[in-house]
Order: sequence, then structure tokens, then C-alpha cells
Amino acid sequence: ELRNEIIKDVSVSDDEIKNYYQENREKLFKIPANAKIRKLTLDDEKTAKKIYNILKNNPQKFDSIAKTVAKDQEEKQFGGFVYLTENDTSLFNEIKNLKIGKPTLIKKDDKWLIISVQEFNPSKYRNLDEVREQINNVLLHNKRNEKWENFKKDLKSKVSVEILLKEENQGG
Repeated sequence: ELRNEIIKDVSVSDDEIKNYYQENREKLFKIPANAKIRKLTLDDEKTAKKIYNILKNNPQKFDSIAKTVAKDQEEKQFGGFVYLTENDTSLFNEIKNLKIGKPTLIKKDDKWLIISVQEFNPSKYRNLDEVREQINNVLLHNKRNEKWENFKKDLKSKVSVEILLKEENQGG
């Protein structure tokens, strides 16, 4: 009860919320670019080119071809569908400038990849209105804790007091 009394008047201003948003926008509120692609990984160039030539004229066959020839189990099971974000793969740099729906042949790490970008979403930021309440809660929590800790420190410096708080859920 004493803590609640001490912290009851703590509030967060709109400027504090805006400042927190600006300072943490990149780290906390960025939604990374992402893409949904179809990918088929092949070991040899001849097979890769043969399949690529079929797919560049018939991209709708990607699913059935992937399920037939893929050696990678995920590619076989999901017809080559893969989700990528800019944060989790070097392949993302390879695909970010490809045309949507147009199969492309890429050599990477001694493998041949046939890739078709199905969907591409550039990075963006959650806007302030979306995260205002979340930021307010964080700042309010921090300010209340700080006020309570300062109160205890101030009290300890003025009086020789040992603060005994009953621990919750000790069982017993």
C-alpha cells in the first residue's frame, strides 16, 4: 500500500513517449523486409538449366516440379515455398531485386538455385499510434520503479531502518 501511495502520481508525457519512440524506432519498432519465395536447390548445372528452362515459360509448374525433383525435404514437402526476412539469410540480398513471379537461376555455394519471388514486402516501421500504449506502459513501469527505489534510498539515508518485505509464494 505504501508503494502504491508513493507512485500514484507518476505519469508519462506525450513528449516522453515520442522521444522513446524515436530513440528506439530502429531497434524495437522496425518490421524487417520479408519475402515469400519458391526455391528449388539442385546439385548440377545441366539439370538446373533444364528445369529452369521449363519453369521460365511455365512458372505455374513450380509446385509440381519441386515436389517431384527436390532432394531437400522441405522443398519437396512445401513445393519450394520458403519465407525469408532481411535479418535471417544471405539469400535475401540475392532475391530482393528480382521480378515477382519470374523464375531466376542463381549459383550459390556450389549449388544451383531456381528462385521465384512470390511476394516481397519492404521494411517498415510500426507507427507511433500502434505502439503508444506499449511505450506508455514501459515508461510508466520504469518511472514508478525509479520513484519507489529513490523513496527507499532516501528513507534509508535519513533513518536507520531495515525494510522487511514479505516474499510472495514462499509456500509452506
